[in-house]
Amino acid sequence: MVGSARRADRTPQRGVPAFNVRMHFEFTTATRIIFGPGVLREIGAITKEFGKRALVVTGRNVSRADKLLASLQSNGVSIVTFAVPG
Repeated sequence: MVGSARRADRTPQRGVPAFNVRMHFEFTTATRIIFGPGVLREIGAITKEFGKRALVVTGRNVSRADKLLASLQSNGVSIVTFAVPG
């Protein structure tokens, strides 16, 4: 062990509570990731395979997503945008 790292099964230091942590989690990821030059032009057609509506979360400047929004709209996908400042 290096530095102050300790094994979980050892007795804790005085005044430090002991934790018996058992972690359970599930991680799900996209089944399809599309990446590369020119992909933005294809996104509208690809997205409509999944449904007719999309929630697009952007940064403070929604106009940076104009090409994405135009591609979705031109393929019949209705859009709701949500800008997250920061």
